[in-house]
Order: sequence, then structure tokens, then C-alpha cells
Amino acid sequence: MSDFKQIINYLKFFRRSEDAALNNKYKEAIIVDENYKHKEIPHEDDFIFVEKKAVESQNGYVYLGHEIDDTIYLQQQSNGIIEYYIKKDFQINNETIVKHKRIPFYFTDVWEEKEGETFTAIATPGNYYYNQAIDKVIEISLDSVFVFPDYFVYHPNDLQDITNGDYSFNYKDEEGYTSDYSDLALRALLSTSYNLVSSETKRNVGFHKNDKAGFVFLLPKMSQRGGKYYLEYTYYQKGISYNSFITETAIRLEFNYFGAFLEFLNQTVFYGLDGLDAFNSNAKKLFLEDYTIFVENLLHFSSGTKILETLYFVPIFFFKKIDPNFLWYVLEKTLEYSVTNIGLNKEDIILRILEGIYESSKSDTIFLQEVVNKRTKSKKSLLHELIHSIDGDNFKKMLQFLWNIWKNSDFSTIDPEKNKFIDITNKNPVLIDYRSTKKLGFHTDNTAIEWKLNSNSIALKVVSGTGIYKEITVRTADGNDIRFVEEKITHDYDYHPLSPLAIIAADNPTFILKDEEQQEDSKFTNLPAFVLYANKESAFWENIMTGGEYAIDVLTTLSGVGNILKVGRLAKILKAGHSLIGKSKAVSNVITGVKAFAGVVEISSGVGNALLKLLDVNDTELGREIAEYLFYLEMISLSGEITVALHVGLKKNAKKLVGNAKNKAKLEKKLDDLVDQKQISKSEADEVIEHLYKLNDNGTAYNSSKYATKVSKLTDNASQKIKDFEIIHSNSSLENALIYNPETKLADFWTSDLPDKINFPQKLIMKMRKAVVTHNHPGGSGLSIPDIEMFLQGNLHEIRAVTPDGSVFSVKNKSLSGKEMQSFAKDIQKINLDYAKKGGSRQDEFDEIYNLIKDKIEYLHYTN
Repeated sequence: MSDFKQIINYLKFFRRSEDAALNNKYKEAIIVDENYKHKEIPHEDDFIFVEKKAVESQNGYVYLGHEIDDTIYLQQQSNGIIEYYIKKDFQINNETIVKHKRIPFYFTDVWEEKEGETFTAIATPGNYYYNQAIDKVIEISLDSVFVFPDYFVYHPNDLQDITNGDYSFNYKDEEGYTSDYSDLALRALLSTSYNLVSSETKRNVGFHKNDKAGFVFLLPKMSQRGGKYYLEYTYYQKGISYNSFITETAIRLEFNYFGAFLEFLNQTVFYGLDGLDAFNSNAKKLFLEDYTIFVENLLHFSSGTKILETLYFVPIFFFKKIDPNFLWYVLEKTLEYSVTNIGLNKEDIILRILEGIYESSKSDTIFLQEVVNKRTKSKKSLLHELIHSIDGDNFKKMLQFLWNIWKNSDFSTIDPEKNKFIDITNKNPVLIDYRSTKKLGFHTDNTAIEWKLNSNSIALKVVSGTGIYKEITVRTADGNDIRFVEEKITHDYDYHPLSPLAIIAADNPTFILKDEEQQEDSKFTNLPAFVLYANKESAFWENIMTGGEYAIDVLTTLSGVGNILKVGRLAKILKAGHSLIGKSKAVSNVITGVKAFAGVVEISSGVGNALLKLLDVNDTELGREIAEYLFYLEMISLSGEITVALHVGLKKNAKKLVGNAKNKAKLEKKLDDLVDQKQISKSEADEVIEHLYKLNDNGTAYNSSKYATKVSKLTDNASQKIKDFEIIHSNSSLENALIYNPETKLADFWTSDLPDKINFPQKLIMKMRKAVVTHNHPGGSGLSIPDIEMFLQGNLHEIRAVTPDGSVFSVKNKSLSGKEMQSFAKDIQKINLDYAKKGGSRQDEFDEIYNLIKDKIEYLHYTN
């Protein structure tokens, strides 16, 4: 067990239950003196705390239960010491003599006459021991004797292995990760821009304990100071509330992140609870008030992501205290954008919001009415958007949740005379001839289903057999063959999304969305229309993924694939302005597999639409590569899942499109043509190249050329010596450089014989001041981060890079002084270090560097 887990277990709200009490090393006890009264709840200062193990083994404690009847006698000595006695009557010579014997009962102790001495009689019907360390009799409470519902016995030695300092809190965070090794490896693999340092900082918790034993409130005082969040467990004082500023702190915890703060309360205060009934005393009610205020401040004084993060950590049963109108608003806003569990677990949060709204809903019927009737910004039903936004296990979990609510609602009534909400007629009958099966891994059925957005209804075309067969003649290789085919009839139905349906269970043995509560021998499956629609969507996705990986190479050779893609699901998603995000079906297994497979692909609507427009390019090779790339994306759009085969295919095509200098030049030319025709914007054209760069090299590649202003090579006033060098080396597979000083006309050649970089010796760097450095980029990219660094560190007048197509990228100094160049060079080193430590894409790094110096330089792209 981790150290911090011990702290959590110690501070659990119901820690004093029987199981938890076993972990308590200390018990409360009361010194028996003149003020002692059995069964009277003492003041907290009257308690001492004894080690249970020592008491049980009578190590330093002598059990008195066998000797004491119901009274002991105290005698105050002149030095202040209390001596304890029991008394007994003896018959001596027919005379009753009272004698006393001192406690503890050593072998040398004898019964003595104490005639004339004064004793204080104390009634002692309890559980008594003699504490040898303090020479006093003590009563040790039985578990049922002293009941303190709002506080517990605290002793620092309960946490003797826990020292004051910082601890790492291992919990499942808002992105679904713990700090276990496997999750850390997975997170690093999946997130090119994830800040690992920030994650560890969020988990860091400061801990401090007081060395004084005593009674401590079960519930902590909450506070926030600056960017820190504090929980303080304070000592109990009669008449003073637990959150008073004058209380002394026994245990203090300091959190860097509000999510960790809330999760700690989930694992301690709210652990094992399913409602707020336990908060019934004054102290508990006061804690709940403070917690409510804390959460309300997070929700109402935050925006976007922080609101969703808060809802991720708040217990579901607490949602009752949140305004449902606010929750509906958050749900609708969240569905306007891409919903995944990549990064912030938005899918999980949406399910929590739904459950939370339902907690405070007046009835099942009203809740479902709102889910169906509320519209998103795109004017679509909220239920429709939920079905199309949630994937995988969360998709099935959400549908089962809504299905269970529907079964208890008024909508589920199948009797037309009793259903007051659905007008059941022959246009929307309950029992339909829906049949589905699965053969060779593929789902098939006899029904076409469409959600009509304008009327917010679900249209069904059910094709049924008539029992009437007709004879047809089929031409075969051996001649004509007579066959009998059943005539079909199509039924057109129109349903409210919550309309009750019944399908014959025997006719649908492989129906994907199972009712968990349905008995095995049920003849019918009762379901709302929206579940039938959702099942159809699930079957479609499963079919694509079953055949997708095996059919890709065949399908992409079809001449009509471009037209298929233009009207496919991908096109619909992108034209609606949404991004496509595909994630691995079993992404947790990736960490032991291919490191290149990051498990996530994202394409914006701008990039996707631009690529769709390129399907008509005349260049056969380029057009085929674009079509194949889009086909992989179409597979992802149909399922929301990305397999290794799909990801590898995407990377392969991305490399062909931008990893090859000639193809990249052709692609850029086609994109420029679309910009000139005003079919796409310049920024969208740049995004296409950037997107392909990232996928080509797992985010380590970047597109710097998007910042370069394109001009004719005729305007290039570089010296002929530089231009001659560039002509000679433009197609070289290794990088070569020329340092040319326009003033002295001196030139130096250098190469490191590497395909992607040049390491200049110090003697040549010293010659770069005010010089022009040109070199070739075999990959055809624009100027790189090292190029910009060399430009600044060498105090250059200009740095250039020639590509295989003969075009040249150039950065010139407009107004930078030597001192400014050195200052910027240091700033860039800090940016490099920051990204190296925290993580992040190279594109983001280049963007930050370029924006730092863009006003002081001129970045041009000389083209033919």
C-alpha cells in the first residue's frame, strides 16, 4: 500500500466502522480521579490515549476486572499522588475488620487496616486497568461506550510511517489516467502535446500532521489561498465549529489542483455513500454547505474545460444540488464540439451529466421528453447528437441507461388506449417484422432506418416476405435454371424516437444492443425506436471494421472510389464543420506494441474538406494517394475506431504525400490552385500540409513554409555564387552548405554528410557575422528551428534553403541588432528546453519561435 493510500484510509468518513476500527492503534481512556464519573461524557481534555496492542498484551497495563467489584477508593497523598485501594471485610475474633489493599496488586502487597484514614469512594462498573507508566487507574472505553459522531480519536502514531512532506496522489484523473507505469507510458505515447510535468504537479499533495493526540473532527475544513487548495482536520473543542478560524489543525493537506482536492474528498468523505442523508448533524450539514459553495464557485466562475473537469469529480448524487438548467446548457455546449475520451474524458462527463440531470428530474417521462425535444445549436435533437457523439462501451452504456429509464416511463406503454404520449396507429405499429442476423462476421437486416431531423422522427422501411413465390428464369453456365423467389412488400413507418416497438427475439439472435434486464426466454424485445436506430448504426460500424482492413487495397483501386468518398460519412461530418477523431479500439495494448502507433488521428473540417476537393486532380499518382488517404479516414469515420492497420496505412500515405519532395511540391501547387480559385483559404491549405507532416513523423515534423510569402525567383537578388551553389546541390540527398560574405566576397563550403542536418565547426560559425548561409533541404521543407537558431546565433544577414524543385526559402534580417539576435537566441533556447521538459508538438514549438521574431525578419519563398 502506498503511503498516501494510508492517509486516505485513515481519513475515511466511516473509518470507525468495525473493519476500519481494526486499523486504529489507539483507544481513548479516562483517568480515574476525584472528578471521575462513569457514563458521563467527559470533556475532551480529560482523555488520554493508550496503545491497543499494549493493553491487550498487558504490557505496562494491569487488568483490574477480576479484583474490583464496583467501587475503588482513592486516597490523596500530601505530595499530590493518588493511591488506589479496594476494601474487604474480614471476620477476626467474631469482629468485622475493614481492610484495604493497594492497587496494583503486587505479590508483596498485603491487606492493611487504614482506620481513621480518609478515602474517596468511586463507583467503577466499567473496564479498568492500572497504567504503570503514569501510576494511575484508567477506564478504557469499550467501542459502544463513548460515541462521538462528528469526531474521532487521533494519535500521530496512527500514522507513524507517514512523515510530513509531499506525496503523489495516484487517482484516475480527468483524462482517465492513473500514475501507474502503464498509464504513464500510454499517456506519453498518445499525447504529443501533453504536459507530463503538469500532470505530476497536479498529483502532488503536501501533508502535515500535529504531534498532539486528541479528538479531531471527522470532516475537514476547506479553503483556497492563491492557486492552492487546503483541507484541514481540526481538533474538537466544545462549542466551536469545525471550520472556525480559531481551531487548531491536527492534519493539513495542500493540493495544487482542484480536481485532486475533489477526488480526495470522494475517496474519504463521500466514500461508500450513495446520497446526502449521512450529513445529518450540525457539523456535517455545515461541511456540506461549504462543499456546495466550493463547487458552485468552480462551476459559475469558470468556463469550458474547467466546468467539465469539475463535473468529472463531483459525486453523481451531489448533482441534485446543481441547477438542472445549467447542466442542460453545459451538455448542449459540449455536444457542439468533438466528443471523445482523448484528452479530457468528455464522453464520461456527458454520461455523468445525464445521470446527474436524471437524479433531480421530476419523472422518467419528463426527463426523456427533454432529452428528445431539446435542440443543439445545429437544430438537431439532443438525443440524436448523443447517439452520434458517443462511441464504444460508453455508447452502449448510455443507451442502456436511457433504455432503462424509458421502460419505467409513460412512453413504454404498448396499449394504444393507455399510452397518452404516443399516438399508436397503423403508421407506427408496436410489433414490426424486423429481422436481423450475422453471417461471416457481417450484420444484415431487412430494414432501412433514417432519423428525419426536421420532424425529429425515425422513418423505417421494413421489407417483409409475402409468402407468395414467383417463378423466374436464371441464365447459368449450363443453360437456363428455374428458381422460385418470394415476393416482397415494403412497409413505411414513422415513429417518435420514444415510440414503443416490439421485435421477435427469435428473429434477431445477434441484435447488438441487448436489454440487460430481459429474461432469456422472452419472446419479444420491447424497445424504443431510438434504440433500433442506434442498433442499426452499431451494426454498420461493425461491418466496416470487419471488412475494412482486408478490403482497403482492393477498394482503393476502384475507379469510382473518389465519388464514393464525396458522399460518404466522412464528407458529411466535415461539411457539418466537425473534426474527425479516431482512436484505438484497444489503445491500452499499444504500449507493448508498435511505438509508432499513437492510437489517435484527428482531422479538422478545414483539412478534410480541402483534401476532398483534391479528389479531382488530374495527376494520377497524386490523386490515387489522396484517395487512398481519404479512404482510411472514411473507415475511421464509420466506426470512430482506429486499428493498427488503418494507422499504418495513413502514415504510409502521409509519407508519400509530404515525405517525397516532388509529391509535396505537386500537392502544394494543387492547394495553391484551390486558394486562387477561392475554394479553400490559405490557412486551410497550410493546415493540410501541417496535418500530413504531423502524421508522417508522429508530431516531430512541422510545416514552417506556411509562414513564407511566395514571390517570384526573378525578384531574388542573391549573388550569382549563391544561386550557382543552389542549382548544383538542390537535388543532393545529403545537406550541403555555403557561407558567403557579400562584403569580402569570401565563401566557405561545409557538409556533415547527413541527410537532415549540418554541424558547423566553431571556426565557421565565427565567420557567419553579416554573412549569407545557404544549404539544401533534401526533404523539400521550409526553414527549420535549427536554421532559425543558426540565423540568430551567427548574427547572419540571411539564411536560405533550396529544395529539390528548385524553390528557395529565405529569412532575412530586417531590423535586428546584434544584441537583439543574441537575446532572441537565448529566448529560443528556453522555449526548446520548455518543450523538451513538458512535451508538445514541434509545430507548436516552431509557431512560438516564429511569432517571437516575425516582426523583425522577412520570410520569403522564391518559386519558379
